[in-house]
Amino acid sequence: IKPPIATVQAHADARPTESASPDARVDLEASDELIEEEPAEPRDAAPAPERPKQEQRPPDSFASSARVVAGTVRLGCDRGPCASSGLSASEAKISPFSLDRDEVTLAEYARCVDTGACKPALCNGAAPVGPTASCVDWYDAVAYCQQRGGRLPTEAEWETAARGPDARRFPWGNDARSCAGGTAVDVNTDGIRDLAGDVAEWVHDFAGDAPPAGFDPKGPRTGKGRVIRGGDGCAQGEDADLRRRRDLSRIVREPWLGFRCAWSKQETE
Repeated sequence: IKPPIATVQAHADARPTESASPDARVDLEASDELIEEEPAEPRDAAPAPERPKQEQRPPDSFASSARVVAGTVRLGCDRGPCASSGLSASEAKISPFSLDRDEVTLAEYARCVDTGACKPALCNGAAPVGPTASCVDWYDAVAYCQQRGGRLPTEAEWETAARGPDARRFPWGNDARSCAGGTAVDVNTDGIRDLAGDVAEWVHDFAGDAPPAGFDPKGPRTGKGRVIRGGDGCAQGEDADLRRRRDLSRIVREPWLGFRCAWSKQETE
C-alpha cells in the first residue's frame, strides 16, 4: 500500500539500442501536450468525428504522489564534481506540483500498452525483468504520463523535489555512501524513493548548456537529446548525486532507464 499524499516545502551518450522513425512521432518543445499532426481538411468536407479522449487516472490515484510546494529555489552547483556533470548554479521560481513517490512499474506501464497508447517495453526485442518499468523511450514515457492526466517533470522540478527542503546532495543527506542508490536508504525526507538508484529517469527538457532559470523553466526549445536524472542500479558516490545530469536520444531504450510522472497543481485539485 503506498503512503498518502504529503505536502512538502521545497528549498530555496549512449548509443540508441532501438530505432524508431522520428517522423512517426511529434516532439514537445513548448508544450506539455503531445499533438498528432494531421493533413488539413478541405473547406467543404464534413467535420471529422471527435476523437475519444484517453482515459485519465482518477483523482484518488494521486495518493501515491508527493505534493511539492516550491517557490524560489537554487539549482545546480559551481564547485566540485557536479560542476562538470550537473547544471551551473542558477535560481528559478517553481510553481507547486506533484511528483510520483515511486518510479512507474512494469505492471502499471502494461495497462497503458493494453490501451494501445504505449508501445511494449522492450530492449533489443527483450522485455525487462522489472518490477520497475524500463526499456521505455522518451515518447512512450510522455504517452504514459498523459494517459494518467500528467506529464514528465521538468528538470528543474525533478531536482527541486529530489533534493527536498534542505537541498541535499543525496536522498539520505550530504554524505556519499557505498552502494546506497536503489536501497532502503534511497528515500528523501518527502518520501520520494529511488532517486539515486534503481533506474535513471527521463525528464521533459531538451539537453542544453544554459541552466534553467526564471519562472518554471523548461530548458532549451530544441536540442539533440533529452535530459535524464538520477542514478541507476546500486549507484554510489558522485553517481548518486542528485545534481548529476545526463542526456540521451529520445528513441533510446535501456534496461537501466525508466521514469516517473508529475502533475501541475491545478491538475490535482
